[in-house]
Amino acid sequence: PLIEASWKRICKVLEAMATGPTRFLFGDRISLADLGFYGQLKVMSVDPTPMTWLRADTPYLYRWIDHADDASGIEGNWSDSISPVVHDLLAIAGETYLPFLKANLDALNSGSDRFSLEIERGRYEQGVFKYQARCLQTLGDAWKDLDVVARDKLAEWIGPNASILSTNV
Repeated sequence: PLIEASWKRICKVLEAMATGPTRFLFGDRISLADLGFYGQLKVMSVDPTPMTWLRADTPYLYRWIDHADDASGIEGNWSDSISPVVHDLLAIAGETYLPFLKANLDALNSGSDRFSLEIERGRYEQGVFKYQARCLQTLGDAWKDLDVVARDKLAEWIGPNASILSTNV
């Protein structure tokens, strides 16, 4: 239920992108971020249960999947500003993904084989994964390479858990 709630929350944010002034997250051309979401959404769009929900609750996002599926010929420009959709996605990452990565790393560092945390108004538990520790390391390295102005702006959008990016690298 927790993973499903998170997925639906993200889909509802992406629905705003699909109905917004640009076709993709960062403008009128597809980005790697769009393709990352597309890959997950494409699988869900053909599975009967999530497909039914997508079509009923996020119909424009469901249609966007087809646009992204054949984006090879789409020309366009990057936007000069960051959209509210990207702001919302960063906030969700700060509320869920970063604490998840930190809990995994803390469990690995303590020698535990499982971890749990409270996210999305529920308790989540799973076994530790070294790959997820590498994800946090990669994000922390990229964070460290940002200039102070960019880091401060992103920290504002991510929220208080942005500090995880600088304390666990």
